[in-house]
Amino acid sequence: MDEIKNLIGAEIRVWGPPVDNRPPPPQRAVDVSGYEIVSIGGVAPIVGTLVEEDGAFFLLSGAKVGLGSIPEGFEAHVGAKIWVVGPQHDGALSVQSFGVIRN
Repeated sequence: MDEIKNLIGAEIRVWGPPVDNRPPPPQRAVDVSGYEIVSIGGVAPIVGTLVEEDGAFFLLSGAKVGLGSIPEGFEAHVGAKIWVVGPQHDGALSVQSFGVIRN
């Protein structure tokens, strides 16, 4: 999973089958077949694909989440899989911080 390398500092949960590992220990490792981000800085993020419609930004994560307080340069990541952390105001998630998982 190449995406995991972009999640440095995040708390993640991975799953997959155990596999033999070369020394030094551990002798067993996990062949990661899936993961979820548990927290970023102690806060659970929302993960999805960034989309723009008529100048408004949304995160598609099973549901369509409106985004507000957009930082400068954010539009460069349209189409990317990202995580977003921030408070919710008036039905929109204010982008306090975000990270690109996959372009």
